[in-house]
Amino acid sequence: MATFSQLLSRFKAEQSLGQRLSQADLGIAVEEEKQDINKARADYQLQVEKAEREMAKKARKRGRGKLLSQIVGTAVGLGTGNPMLGAKIAAGGTLATGLAVGSYDDFVSSNLQGGRFFKQGRADFEADINATNQFISDAAEGQTLLDLTDALSAGFSAYSMGQAFGAEAQEFLAGRAQAREVGTDFGFADMDTLVGRYS
Repeated sequence: MATFSQLLSRFKAEQSLGQRLSQADLGIAVEEEKQDINKARADYQLQVEKAEREMAKKARKRGRGKLLSQIVGTAVGLGTGNPMLGAKIAAGGTLATGLAVGSYDDFVSSNLQGGRFFKQGRADFEADINATNQFISDAAEGQTLLDLTDALSAGFSAYSMGQAFGAEAQEFLAGRAQAREVGTDFGFADMDTLVGRYS
C-alpha cells in the first residue's frame, strides 16, 4: 500500500504530465492555425493575381476593338465624304466592343475557418479580402462609364479625321476612278491593252 507522500508525488507527476501535454496541444493548435492563415493568404494572393490577369486581358480586348472600330469608322468617313457616318461607326463599334467584353466581376473569397488564436491576423485578412472585393466592384461599375467615354472619343476622332482630310480623300478617290475610266474611254477594256498598242 502506498503512503500519502507517494500518492501525492504520483498525483503531482500526473498533473505535471497533463500540463506538459496541454501545452504541447496548445502549441500544435497555434501552429496549425498559423499554417491555415498562411495557406489562406497564399490562396488569396493567387486569386488577386488571377483577377489582375483577367482585368488586363479584358482591357486588351477592349483596346483592340476600339482601334479596329476607329480605323473602320475613319475609313468610312473619308471614303464616303460623310464624317458623321464614320463617327457613328467608330463610336458604335467601340461601345459594342466594350459591352461585349464586359467587366471583371469575379470576387475573391476565403475558406479560412475561425480559431482561438491570431484574432488580429484574421481580422486583417478579412479586411484585405473586403478591400479587394470593393475594388473589383468599383472597377466594374466604372467600366460602363469608361466604355461610354471611349466610344465618344473614338467617334470624335473619326469625325475630326473626316473633317480634316475628307476633301483630300474625295479628290484622291475621284482621281483613281477617273484614271480607270481613261482606259475605257479610248475603247480599251484594260490598261494592258492600251499600253501594248502604243509600245
